[in-house]
Amino acid sequence: MAHGQAVRADDFAREIFHLLGPPFDAASRDGARELGNYRAAWLDAIDAGLSPGQMGDLCIKGRKDAAAIGQHRRRFYRGEGSPEAYWRFRFNKHLAARRGLSRAERAIG
Repeated sequence: MAHGQAVRADDFAREIFHLLGPPFDAASRDGARELGNYRAAWLDAIDAGLSPGQMGDLCIKGRKDAAAIGQHRRRFYRGEGSPEAYWRFRFNKHLAARRGLSRAERAIG
């Protein structure tokens, strides 16, 4: 199952990049770095051992956050931060919540 999820990492990265709508092209140096960041976020979720349902939830949350941040990019510039960094912060929070849920489910089972 992890291999099937890993294959989706590039598609996930492109989708998040598109939804965030950064002011640079995906083929640029900054674009390549951001695509790698989104791909790494997805691979981190795979490495966390989430269930298929949790991966689906995480994907939905990531897309929803990216769409909201992309629509209001100026709102998410704080200090030296960027909308892209804020998206990763949010994704990491969603991932951490699911990791905790995963542990609790394992304790019950």
